[in-house]
Amino acid sequence: MMKAINKELFMSNKRLANVEFTLTSTAGAFANNIDTNEITAHVMADGLHQYGVDVLFSTSVTGASFSNGSQTIAAKTNALGTCTVSLRSEVSGLVNVNGTCLVEEVHMANVNSEFLEKADVITLTESVQVDNSRADGVTANRIVYSLKQGNVPVPGQFLTFTAFSTSGGAKLSAAFGQTDSNGSYILDITNTTAETVLVTAASAISLFASVASQINFVEVDTAYTITSLITVNGTAADGVSQNKVLFQVLDGLNKPVSGKLLQFIPSTNLSLQDTFATTDSNGTVTLGCSALLASSYSITAVLYGENVLHTVGNITFVQSAELDSLTGVILKNEALDDGVDYCEIQYRLTKKSTRDVIENQKIEIQLNSITAFPSARTIITDYAGIATLRVYNTVDESVVVSAYTANESLSERTIIEFVAENKNMTFTGTASATRYHGLNEFITNYEFKAGRTYQIIAAITGSQYNCSANYVYVNGTCTYYAGGIPTVGAGFSVAHHFSGTGTFTCTRAGTTAYFRNYYYMSAGAAYSVTINDLSA
Repeated sequence: MMKAINKELFMSNKRLANVEFTLTSTAGAFANNIDTNEITAHVMADGLHQYGVDVLFSTSVTGASFSNGSQTIAAKTNALGTCTVSLRSEVSGLVNVNGTCLVEEVHMANVNSEFLEKADVITLTESVQVDNSRADGVTANRIVYSLKQGNVPVPGQFLTFTAFSTSGGAKLSAAFGQTDSNGSYILDITNTTAETVLVTAASAISLFASVASQINFVEVDTAYTITSLITVNGTAADGVSQNKVLFQVLDGLNKPVSGKLLQFIPSTNLSLQDTFATTDSNGTVTLGCSALLASSYSITAVLYGENVLHTVGNITFVQSAELDSLTGVILKNEALDDGVDYCEIQYRLTKKSTRDVIENQKIEIQLNSITAFPSARTIITDYAGIATLRVYNTVDESVVVSAYTANESLSERTIIEFVAENKNMTFTGTASATRYHGLNEFITNYEFKAGRTYQIIAAITGSQYNCSANYVYVNGTCTYYAGGIPTVGAGFSVAHHFSGTGTFTCTRAGTTAYFRNYYYMSAGAAYSVTINDLSA
């Protein structure tokens, strides 16, 4: 009997958790039974986010319903203690939404969600920006679509595209797409047959009327062309030193043609390494030439058996004593292909004989890439004869940077490298010792970038512990921070705490990150930490 009484006393004195249950709502959706406001429930107990709590949302307002078409809907909270549902309405004004959850006892909350009067009709228009492209399967026609509600752009709406062609060879750059912040979308179309193609664009959810456009493709010109590039220029007029010219033969699709015989005709007083040469697998021939007189010369290349010729001029030879020197030094290489990081080259222009610097001289820049772009097409040497160039890219590739003085008497070629950005990576291994370990020990050589959203998935063989709010685990200690964002490692927009999987937006760049999570692991225990860049 005494044991039963003690149990009842114990149960009656048990402290209930301090539960915070709130509802919030976005606002501004139109009362068209299509646009939605987002209703978010947040559940915390004793200051901790509650995971896996069932929340029942309901409304009794006529004309309002959730995404399931009903006036009630259930959702389960995530690792941040939140869950979100979508609400739409046929009538404008405030729609009251109630929420109910069970955390030791029943908790209720409510919020008003505001819907606006129906707006103007959404209209999709199109403009053919590029037409009559070659039917080579590469060159594209282009249509630009614009979606507006009255005069206001409508972003974030999905369009679907269809191409109708007699041959069936028309290809779209995308089967569907989402309008950008200006309510626009750009669609490219290629074809391998000369014909007229009908392209239609429609709403993915039948929100507005579709539009149709006619575009045309024309026959491909099969004539050959010859191009050239002076790769070495401004050498000494000593009859031995060689300038070099790269010739390339292209077909009507701008593709290299191998096995073509070229004949070369020099201008007066210019000596050639060869007078005939056959193009290699890249459709190219590199020709050397020399001279005894300081001057500018030209070479005419003739495609044997075809009525195609090409002349390149400004092949310059100078007296040895007058030679200048253009040198390039790579200051920064192997940049990321994100269009922000860069490779850097420093050029120096001097007199070869005296080593005196040459200031205020223009250096022209050319790249052999269609995606890479320089900080400037023309750079000018400073008082020290130095000019610095930065090159950006969105593709991981090698790029040849060619620099020329204004009269093309000097040139310098430099090869720089762009590498793929570390977007999605998984780090695996085993614990080095039996002790507590922070997640930062497992994440190495990863560059968190401000403005990007990352998903982190941790599978750790061991027991998980968490520092209190406003603390992160740093080198064996829970370290306090103020202001909402830890001052060590990369900064994120929400508290550094998750169980299994967490999603964070980076607000301060860094190469490692510290979290509230830490683990007690035995030596040799396995871990796997995956980082997914959701902004990629």
